[in-house]
Amino acid sequence: MGTPQISHVTGSAIAGDAVFIEGLTKRFGSTTVVDDLTLTVPRGIIFGFLGPNGAGKTTTIDLLLGLREPTAGTARVLGIDIVDDPDLVRSRVGVGRDEPGLYEHLSALDNLRFWARVWSVPDERIELLLRGIGLWDRRLDRAGSWSRGMQQQLALIRAQLHDPELLFLDEPTAGLDVLSARNVRSQLRVLTDAGKSVFLITHNMTEAEELCDRVAVI
Repeated sequence: MGTPQISHVTGSAIAGDAVFIEGLTKRFGSTTVVDDLTLTVPRGIIFGFLGPNGAGKTTTIDLLLGLREPTAGTARVLGIDIVDDPDLVRSRVGVGRDEPGLYEHLSALDNLRFWARVWSVPDERIELLLRGIGLWDRRLDRAGSWSRGMQQQLALIRAQLHDPELLFLDEPTAGLDVLSARNVRSQLRVLTDAGKSVFLITHNMTEAEELCDRVAVI
């Protein structure tokens, strides 16, 4: 799809941005983990957030989700201030970590049903999403019996259950074989084709070039 556009760590808010960050800083004692970060992420794209391990990528996501309070700076997610209303932010986004985090003793279907009840989502949406990636016939298998790639696809479905406008994904293809990684990337492209936005943490520049519309490097 060509080389992604590089987003410089400067900018100003534009109405309708998926994410707007200005001067975001997080310190733990004398250690600065996120240092004066400023960037904007338009809606409807896959945005790659690149950097080496320890650069502060995951901490940035935690700040944007309202799981940690910033030391300085401001940020808005889907127009919502992350400090003023973090619960509303979390209700409007989906999250996927680098580990699937499934209940491995439960079936794939029961894993999704558990979270569907949390979000008050009907079972019909579970069927729609599982059929969409060709795993409906495996729904009664224990999640722990699935391959790592299938588990990661299941975790991505879990993040989509409540039809969020924006997904934050932390290394969703890490440790996957080539085919599984391709399947996950295809799911992400389907999301943006439907008008959703994806904020993708990765340290893989090759993946960013293949998948992302824009990238920022910290």
